[in-house]
Amino acid sequence: MAQRSKPIRYRHKRKTTLSQKLKKLGRQLWKAFKKKFKKDPAKVSVIILGITAIFALMIMHSLNKVEPISQDGYVHAEKFNGYVVADGIDVSYAQGDVDFKSIKKSGIDFVFIRAGFRDTSEGNLHVDERFEENIKAARKAHLAVGLYYFSQATTSKEAKEEAEALLELAKPYEIDLPLVMDYEKHEGGRLSKIIAENNMKGEMLNKIALAFTNTVEKAGYESAVYANYDFLMHYLDGVALSKQTNIWTAQYNSFAQFPGDYLLWQCTDSLQLEGTESTYVDRDFLYLPTDGIWPSHSADSENRTSIGDCTIELKKHHFRYVGLNIEPKLKVHDGKIKLK
Repeated sequence: MAQRSKPIRYRHKRKTTLSQKLKKLGRQLWKAFKKKFKKDPAKVSVIILGITAIFALMIMHSLNKVEPISQDGYVHAEKFNGYVVADGIDVSYAQGDVDFKSIKKSGIDFVFIRAGFRDTSEGNLHVDERFEENIKAARKAHLAVGLYYFSQATTSKEAKEEAEALLELAKPYEIDLPLVMDYEKHEGGRLSKIIAENNMKGEMLNKIALAFTNTVEKAGYESAVYANYDFLMHYLDGVALSKQTNIWTAQYNSFAQFPGDYLLWQCTDSLQLEGTESTYVDRDFLYLPTDGIWPSHSADSENRTSIGDCTIELKKHHFRYVGLNIEPKLKVHDGKIKLK
């Protein structure tokens, strides 16, 4: 009798799902991790802490979003067509605690900090109580920094004294923008009284302002005079002064009306900005030409080299991005001279 052959059985290979693949990969990684941990637990612990810190920083960075500042509602003079219009603020003790890193994230490019002031009654000189705190924090946040001194100078001698006090305060720090004479009348103050008593206007007040700016420029800094539209037009001879120093005009409007040259415009004192303890802060615009020439009034300005004519290189060309701002360092040379 013939034997019956056994039936042939075919095995069908089951298709592995994505979930199964991930589980298998997870088991393999866990097995490799345990093996590595047993071999060198200290090294593995450091790696885990590093990865955790990176993820924590990335999450914190994504959560710390700041509303960007807008230039909507402001009209810039036609003479500034083609200029870079930078956004800035000015601060003093009145703003309280200022988070300059948060302010920078909102799109602010620069800050003017009150360094000191002459009081409106006795005429004594004082340092702003938050000056040192503000300038250190602003520099750490990598904002462009300028300084101003609230002036009540009634003579050229007093103006020079204020400039020298400002220079002494500026000395330990890197200053990017002008040192400014903040020239303002204060109702009932010493400057207002002397202007009224002596009918001081035009050339007389310009002479006092220039005593301040010339002192600053002789020390190697750019200078400027801050004044509101009324003071520039009806007390100072603002147009003539604008040919001898930079002007920072203040006019709370959608456009500036000052007919002379000006470098800065303070357009409002009611900017609401995250990062300041006070409810409001002054807002400013800085106008920079794109031809690389800073609008300088210093005596040596014609002998200066434009940064556009210098050699600029990155110190480092490759960066690892971990969710934070990357600010590359630069090498700048004027011929063979290395610049700071």
